[in-house]
Amino acid sequence: MKISKDIPDIFKVKWSHHATRSGITFPVSYIHLWGYMNVYPKYLGDRFKYLIVESKGLDWVMWRQQEDIDRLRKKLAKKCQRFGFVQKRYKKMARTLDNYYQYGNKLKKINFQKLNNIQLARIYHEYYWQSPNSATTASTLIELISAFGLVLEQKIRNKGFTEQQTKDFMMVLASPLKVTLPLEEEIKFLELVKKIGKKSVMKLPTADLKLAKRHFNKYRWLSVYFSGQAWAWDNFVVRVKKAQLAGHISKRISKLKSDRIITDKKVKSIMKQTGLLKKEVTLFRKMIFYRIQIENYYSYVNYQATGLINQTAKRLKIALNQLSFLLVNEAGQALVGKIAGLMEKITIRQKYYLMVMGRKQVHIYTGQQAKKIKNKFQIKKQASGKVKQIQGICGHPGRVTGKARIIVDFNKLGKFKSGEILITSNTTPLFVPAIKAAKAVIADEGGVTCHAAIVSRELGIPCVINTQVGTKFFKDGDKVLVDAEKGIVRKL
Repeated sequence: MKISKDIPDIFKVKWSHHATRSGITFPVSYIHLWGYMNVYPKYLGDRFKYLIVESKGLDWVMWRQQEDIDRLRKKLAKKCQRFGFVQKRYKKMARTLDNYYQYGNKLKKINFQKLNNIQLARIYHEYYWQSPNSATTASTLIELISAFGLVLEQKIRNKGFTEQQTKDFMMVLASPLKVTLPLEEEIKFLELVKKIGKKSVMKLPTADLKLAKRHFNKYRWLSVYFSGQAWAWDNFVVRVKKAQLAGHISKRISKLKSDRIITDKKVKSIMKQTGLLKKEVTLFRKMIFYRIQIENYYSYVNYQATGLINQTAKRLKIALNQLSFLLVNEAGQALVGKIAGLMEKITIRQKYYLMVMGRKQVHIYTGQQAKKIKNKFQIKKQASGKVKQIQGICGHPGRVTGKARIIVDFNKLGKFKSGEILITSNTTPLFVPAIKAAKAVIADEGGVTCHAAIVSRELGIPCVINTQVGTKFFKDGDKVLVDAEKGIVRKL
């Protein structure tokens, strides 16, 4: 099989499953890999050698080489021993991410219906190419958090603390310095429900109805992420009713607020015990805040681009899901009448595609060629077999029992019921409504600084991450025990 000289070693190394996502579009995959190739060196001075993305429809998997991950992180951890290095990189990343959010405000002001096709193509191109600086900056931030976290861990160990004590301390330190949007929305929502009392939203006085709609419109974009939908008013009304029935509103508000105060006190105690400097811990917690904030920025910008996407699909006379399988330049060229054969490209990519980040370019393979290449990869096998219990890492402590609900595809989130235990591969803003309603959150992937762990920690929900196999070994309806402090999930 003939392979580009740009990727000569892809069959010689062992590939490890790195991440599973649902809802990642074809152009986002391409631009994301382009960013890994070009943005990583800009921020970290290094990059992964190769990366692979495969996708069936919008079900997306990233493959990496574990040895390559270890190499980059070891090198980065050495650099992170210099506080100035971490601080400088963080500030640069934060500026980039904040600028991305401001780009959403720019999109908000544009009437896309009034643009001609050339203007629309230009804005469409501009919108998508904001992504390498935002999405890949977020990815480099995650690597920076991991590396700096290793430095802090080692400092704690050097003070004579055990591995378990070190893990417990790091779980507390990995809390956002400021209130994140998911927590802010939850508190504001409960305060709204408290004001409404037991009245139905549909029968509220005009003033209270305005308050409810103001909250709805202020936060409804939080669930969009890359390809999700903004909140629907009917679903919001149901959420209010469920909160009213659950009761204890004042206690829930008080707990969410007091938990943050308790966390801040714990952080101060840890600094005193370990000798960690305030500037180190503050910077680490700032990065944790941005770790969640950028996920919300994606949602905001993509929500503001809804009119752009709809108008582009309308003028190309294709469905929105079909537009999701065109590269940016292909859609742009089609808008100005310079490309043919769009439907053939879309159809074959919808079935299966493979993208490989090489030394100098991103390679795209589709159809049988893509499958033949994938079949030649050396894949590290994960553990398999029937088990009663799985082991992960504690994201937030707590012990609960409940019925399991397996959600890998975000389109199945509508099946999740309040009080169930959410078992998924990982979480994004698409999953936040389910997290808020869950008894516990279990994720195959991630560490104490992943999205699932941070959001669960802020909301006070038991969480176990990095189980690797939870979505495979449990099924819907299983009664399970979650002992998050021990990282255990057991079938009862």
